[in-house]
Amino acid sequence: IHPNIVERETLIVQAIKWTSKDNNQKNPLMHKLIARIMTKEENFQVARNYSLLSKNGSLCGSILILMSTQAYKSEIDMIVFQAILNWLILKEKNTAVETFDYYVKNHPLIKTPRPPFLSPLLNFAYFLLNIIDEKKLQTFQHLCELYKNSITCDINFEKQLEKIGIDF
Repeated sequence: IHPNIVERETLIVQAIKWTSKDNNQKNPLMHKLIARIMTKEENFQVARNYSLLSKNGSLCGSILILMSTQAYKSEIDMIVFQAILNWLILKEKNTAVETFDYYVKNHPLIKTPRPPFLSPLLNFAYFLLNIIDEKKLQTFQHLCELYKNSITCDINFEKQLEKIGIDF
């Protein structure tokens, strides 16, 4: 269906409901397919949202790379960092790791797949993903304090980290 047709969004919502096991459990495959369609249409923000529900980190990483090509170079770290925080709030650590790994290994402006990165946010994300399973609040707080200047660049990052910190 063409993107300009009004009924398209209704059809997408109905298709998601129809393919869901019940109203509470969404179908990751359907979200993956919709994310791919939105990506082909270069509707990257919507594609990103559907990719988050697809539980497919490499798909999300590839969409984030495409999104970053339309953003300022100074935002390439913020784009993936936002997604990592979203995954962690959804308690999808493995998908967060897959997204991060795909992004840093395949992004043309990131020169290395492992720290040290030029971006403090990428370093923070890497360390956060590595300590999240430890469930040590003190380690989490110390990491947040070390990277406080980078985290405060977006008020949403602080709010999301508070939600993540509750799990510690």
